[in-house]
Amino acid sequence: MATTLTAKNEKYEPKSWETVGCPCCGGTESRVFERFGFEHRFTYEKCGGCGLVFQNPRPKYDSEFVGTAYDVYTTDTNAHWDSK
Repeated sequence: MATTLTAKNEKYEPKSWETVGCPCCGGTESRVFERFGFEHRFTYEKCGGCGLVFQNPRPKYDSEFVGTAYDVYTTDTNAHWDSK
């Protein structure tokens, strides 16, 4: 099964951020695992309790985020489901 996404020539700039605990165990002790994205503005952290890797801080998920961030990507017209 394969789907191809193509990015428009845009970058997403979150309007607000939120700090969260581990979504698995609720722990608040974590360390930077990886930075990524435009100018490394996004961070994955690894939970010190259970080891889950999650995004923190993350863009605040609200209707503006959903309406803007997901518009940056469009489905490629050649995308198809591969049954293999």
